[in-house]
Amino acid sequence: MVDFPVINHSYPLLVVIVNYRTAALTIDCLYSLVNEVKALPGTKVVVSDNASGDDSIHKIQAII
Repeated sequence: MVDFPVINHSYPLLVVIVNYRTAALTIDCLYSLVNEVKALPGTKVVVSDNASGDDSIHKIQAII
């Protein structure tokens, strides 16, 4: 077994959440990411609504 050196690099992270008529789940997901996003500088979160046709967009926008 080969021991590889531990190298700590900080890479930006992009989290993509796709929503389709599940605003409550998407909002829960966003809340669960708050501490992780704060802990990893450069992290971005994108929410994409997949033409839900309900009021998901408005509910999600209200908490951002």
